[in-house]
Amino acid sequence: MIRTKACVFLIALFPALPLSAAAQQPYDLLIRNGRVVDGTGNPWYYADVAISGDRIAAVGDLQNVRARRVIDASGLYVAPGFIDVHTHAGPGLATAELGSAEPLLAQGLTTVIVNPDGGGPLDLGAETAATGARRRGQRGAAHRSRLGPPRGARNGGPGGDAAGA
Repeated sequence: MIRTKACVFLIALFPALPLSAAAQQPYDLLIRNGRVVDGTGNPWYYADVAISGDRIAAVGDLQNVRARRVIDASGLYVAPGFIDVHTHAGPGLATAELGSAEPLLAQGLTTVIVNPDGGGPLDLGAETAATGARRRGQRGAAHRSRLGPPRGARNGGPGGDAAGA
């Protein structure tokens, strides 16, 4: 008799249990039926992607999920933002008309490394002199001591030894 009452009590409480977070609150954005490329190196797969605020909240089969805005990505790829590791977009991004980076975002770029080869407004020569950093030749010498002379080096030439060693 006590077991029966306990079971009835639990069944009566079941409807009062909270629903999952996905069922309680709609997401801000739901991208349905996309081919997801997740950046892990695995092949793409069909999935839905739910977004809350500025974060990916869920990925998978989200058929029963609600969202304020839904995008049907059938036939399209869904991927995290791409990184441009070598761009000279710095001067353009510093202007009022391109400062929002909309052209880059439209291409899926969410991170850029601006002027990695030293171009740009910073005077690297003056910066190096001011900080007392090693000169390029000294760094090269340190590498040669570990790796041997550079390819094609002759006695007395770049990386060579004037004593003939």
